[in-house]
Amino acid sequence: MDLDYKTILTEEIALEGLDGITLQALWVRLENRPNFKMRLDEESQEFLWRCILSIPDLEFYRLPSPRGVLNPKLQIVIDPESGVTVDFDMGEELYPIKIIQQEGPIIGSCSTYDSRQCITMEIKADNCGTWPAAKDVTEKYGMSLVMVASQEQRFTALCGDELEPNSLYSLTPVNFCILERIGRSRRVGELSIGDSSLQVFNIQPKSMFYHTLCLIKLGLVKKQSITVYNKKGQNSLRRLFHLTRFYQQYQSKYSILTNIVATYLNKQPMKRQEIHKIREQCGIDQKSLKCELKMVRVIEVLEEEESDVEDDEDIKMDDTARDDTVFPQLVEPSFLRQAYAVLEAAGTDGVSNSKMMRRLTIDGLEVRMIIRTMERRGLITSLMTEVGKQKKKVSVSKTYVEGNKLMNQINKEKEKLKQSLQDINDKQRATAEASKASNDVKTESDKTESKAKSAGKKKGGSPKKKEKVKAIEEEVSGIVNNVGRHNRHFKTDVSATCQQMKRINMILDIIKENKIVDGVYPIVKLIREKEREENAYMVDKKTVMRLIAILVKEKKINIINTVLLDGSKQKNVRHMISQT
Repeated sequence: MDLDYKTILTEEIALEGLDGITLQALWVRLENRPNFKMRLDEESQEFLWRCILSIPDLEFYRLPSPRGVLNPKLQIVIDPESGVTVDFDMGEELYPIKIIQQEGPIIGSCSTYDSRQCITMEIKADNCGTWPAAKDVTEKYGMSLVMVASQEQRFTALCGDELEPNSLYSLTPVNFCILERIGRSRRVGELSIGDSSLQVFNIQPKSMFYHTLCLIKLGLVKKQSITVYNKKGQNSLRRLFHLTRFYQQYQSKYSILTNIVATYLNKQPMKRQEIHKIREQCGIDQKSLKCELKMVRVIEVLEEEESDVEDDEDIKMDDTARDDTVFPQLVEPSFLRQAYAVLEAAGTDGVSNSKMMRRLTIDGLEVRMIIRTMERRGLITSLMTEVGKQKKKVSVSKTYVEGNKLMNQINKEKEKLKQSLQDINDKQRATAEASKASNDVKTESDKTESKAKSAGKKKGGSPKKKEKVKAIEEEVSGIVNNVGRHNRHFKTDVSATCQQMKRINMILDIIKENKIVDGVYPIVKLIREKEREENAYMVDKKTVMRLIAILVKEKKINIINTVLLDGSKQKNVRHMISQT
């Protein structure tokens, strides 16, 4: 048993957060604390009260109205056979959410922060001999007296011995209040939905996902999935969050079912059995044991393996986790103005969405909404760039878009594409006119008449230069937009990246130079050789085929499929042919 009562009391008071804790709630927390075996009679409470008064940095406040009686959350009990727990009524919500956002070291949630009265000097006199007794304080203040730990003490209680408390200064006020709420639940944990859960924040589930993901990445919080039998008689899958120091693994419904099936299969011949027999022998309904592939009829156990890690895909580290730079969050200006100021300060380099998230200390959903709003208002230009296989969106202020290096490269590739398309169109037009003229030649007189008509057409019917330029620009725009639509990770309309434009020009140059190319691989090989010289990420076959399909659709190259026969053998050959 831990006899350091001051440390225990400081921790229990600190875990209650900025709202503070009443004496009644403190006795309840101590009764439910593991390995705390002291009987909380009147004499013990008096002894602990004296310990509280000797703890430095504690503050005492008088609430404008008495707080309700704390009923601790019931410990989650999982049925060992079904892996399901029951949704309990948690009673009155004693801690309404009011996030404190102000300059200074104070951070947290407290609904009475502006209305409660500090009475520390009345309670905690300089002379310990004049300290009031716990009984007298209870009679005078009752449930209106709360004890609040300092910011440093609350940080330490949330982090424990494993983490550095200073890391919490990088959290946004919302993230910290969510962490504070999870810490108040102690070893019971905080559910994602339900009575007395994280739903008290009134935050959309998508945004709450990003807030909790930030805490998980920092190692402050762990989560797991549990199945809850709710009041409507339905099973619902929920997330349970604990502080890392209080985490305890529960066996979920599906892990129990997996163990039952694995144990059964280990006893079968060759450790395999048909699905319908597994359901019958193990007593599992069809909904619980469902297979992703409809054609699967047999399940085989290969290797038993235990894992405590769930939802690894949610904890993939992105570039936001590699930069520990902390930027202050401005409160007065709107996020739209802050975002535009960040873009103006970035100049010609622009800002990616991940960098904008770090600068504004908000989640990705809000950043994307702000970027789309500025795009609609014509304040910024969004460009696409490639980092390996991934595509990244970079936003540049309209003021600096002309000096952007990426924009200049894209414009250079567009001009090259315009020239290639102009050459193709000119040769197509010349071929068509020559073919038409040869078909019209029948007699010598017809020949003379045909020349006159041809001369008349060239003189009065040829398109003007401006119309030609406009037609070429429309063709380039069509190709760029078609390529941009394949950037499926971006819901908004985005254009092709500079690398994609380079590859399109390479494909046109290769086919123009060789006239006929047998298959896709020679093109892939030549593009890879050029990209290897530029130290760029080398293209794959699927990407080249996609770009070729776009050029075929725009009628800039032709594809001819042939079949080569050699006795009983045959081989399909695809030829890429230039339109010129």
